[in-house]
Amino acid sequence: MGTVLWCLEQWSQERFTNAAECEAAREQLTPTEWRFVRMGCSLNNEDCSGTDYYCEKLQNLSQRIECFQGRKKAPWLEPNSDGCIVSVDWDERCHGSQAWCETERMIESYGSSQTCLGFRQPRAAPRKSPFKSPLVVCIGDNDQTEDCMGTEVFCNRLNNSDQALACVQSRSKPWFAVPYSATCDGILANLHHEGCRGTDDWCRSQDSIRLYGSEAACRSFRRGDKPNGLLWRPPVTNCTAKDEHCLGTDTACGKLQYPNLIAACYSAREKPPFSRRNSEDCFKLGLDGEAYWDDERCVGTVFWCQKRWSPKFESEAACRSHRILPYAFNGRKVPWVQTSNSFDLCPVSSEECMGTEEYCGSLLDNERVMQCYEQRELMPFFPRNHPECRGKMFPNRFETCRGTKEWCDDAMILQRFYGGRTENCLKFREKNTLEEAQLPWQYGSGSNKCYDGDEECLGTEAFCVQTGKLHGVKACLEKRKRPPLLEPDSTQCPPAEKGRDQRRPAKKERDERCMGSEAWCLAWDFIYGNYPDCIAHRGLNLVSYRETIEKMLVPRVSEAVLKGATNVTANGALLQIVVRNGSVADARTTAEADRKLFLDEIEKRLEAMVVNGIDRALK
Repeated sequence: MGTVLWCLEQWSQERFTNAAECEAAREQLTPTEWRFVRMGCSLNNEDCSGTDYYCEKLQNLSQRIECFQGRKKAPWLEPNSDGCIVSVDWDERCHGSQAWCETERMIESYGSSQTCLGFRQPRAAPRKSPFKSPLVVCIGDNDQTEDCMGTEVFCNRLNNSDQALACVQSRSKPWFAVPYSATCDGILANLHHEGCRGTDDWCRSQDSIRLYGSEAACRSFRRGDKPNGLLWRPPVTNCTAKDEHCLGTDTACGKLQYPNLIAACYSAREKPPFSRRNSEDCFKLGLDGEAYWDDERCVGTVFWCQKRWSPKFESEAACRSHRILPYAFNGRKVPWVQTSNSFDLCPVSSEECMGTEEYCGSLLDNERVMQCYEQRELMPFFPRNHPECRGKMFPNRFETCRGTKEWCDDAMILQRFYGGRTENCLKFREKNTLEEAQLPWQYGSGSNKCYDGDEECLGTEAFCVQTGKLHGVKACLEKRKRPPLLEPDSTQCPPAEKGRDQRRPAKKERDERCMGSEAWCLAWDFIYGNYPDCIAHRGLNLVSYRETIEKMLVPRVSEAVLKGATNVTANGALLQIVVRNGSVADARTTAEADRKLFLDEIEKRLEAMVVNGIDRALK
């Protein structure tokens, strides 16, 4: 009822002598706030009808003035102020305080427009009201307010274009919006929301041009520059919200329905990574069933674009081309990684474990696979059975075992990783210099715990034997520098092991550096086919040496022996006949005996000369 009406009717019940005394007692109390009209309630209540309408019902002017005086002064309002209810005629927030107090109704209620203005706070410098976006769902009669319909629709209802523009300009400028911005909220019923359509498309609409006068004027009323390079967001598992952070950029932009809006939505974000198939990691993240097949990070970009390109892109190729490789090396290339010998058991699908070929090849798109390779350093050109070969059980899986030449001629390898072309494979290898430089010879560590294919541990000969074929063993040995011919060296042998059967050689005694090359080749001649070839591989070709001796020495020795034997025989025969007066038979017997002694002596001397020569040669 308010104080005035209350005291007129109830002063005696409160034991006052009159109504004025009742009101005077309440003047000490804090005045109540000035009220404005609201919808959906009883007009008999000041909170609903507003202070002006409530006090207006008092018949006596002095009583109305006392009613107004019992409230705090109303704030000064500009036309179309915040809270204006479009469908209500007596809302001061729509008219503005100046125009409101100049209406006949308010002059009659207050006695004059000046008295009405006196109950308003002084007019302060204009302060812009916030710019409001439309709500999708409004409750009750709130659909007639700016809070519900949004600032632009609220102002555009005015018939006068100047008033409509002034209404908008009295609000703070909104931010420039990209398609499916944070204010979109995922509700895209008719795209009647700048935050969903984006400022560019919004300002091209007829309603915007009618309100602002032009498309350019509409854009200039926005704050900030047009955003670009916003983060690309992947979908979040088990998230039910409708914003981009939850849905992911791909799904959010796809909801915009129209190709031009989808394209604008994508162009405002950074390009997403070109994903390789990553089944293992996705299952570890708990993505299974439908969620797995809906996640590009799991199935890979190639499969994703095959199934999901429409209607977001013009074609499957356009979908793939919108992705970029997820590597940023700032122009610096990273090393090429060889496949691990246990890549089938990799804990995660990392390049360090899978190797560069498997890792880049899982991108599946040939152009992106080549781009991935180009960001790596060149790989060495490997010979067959290189020391880094680690795959005795499955040597065909490893380039270090098969050699680069055979690897880059394999049709299956080329199809999987290099677009079916040998030149693409060789392009990412260093120049073949295998004929110019040989690999070192390894003697091995003597350990029984060597990994398959570890030449440094096994030793070169044991490593090459793993090929299983004699011609393969010889080809493998020829790729290494030839070892020297070694004398036995006890310093290379370990001390006797405690408790070891002394009849069996120690591990280190199976080392050529300990045994010496002669004993080693007697034990391992099968690797070379025979003992002389083993010795020859160490620089002493016994067959060639024998042939050289026979070719150079035998004819000369034979001639000298024949000449010497002839002289000895002739001298003995002559001595027997002339000096001793012997018979011819005696002369023949003497000559044969002298010749035998001569040849025995020659053989002894030749043997001593050969042994001495060999010893000197070996030293």
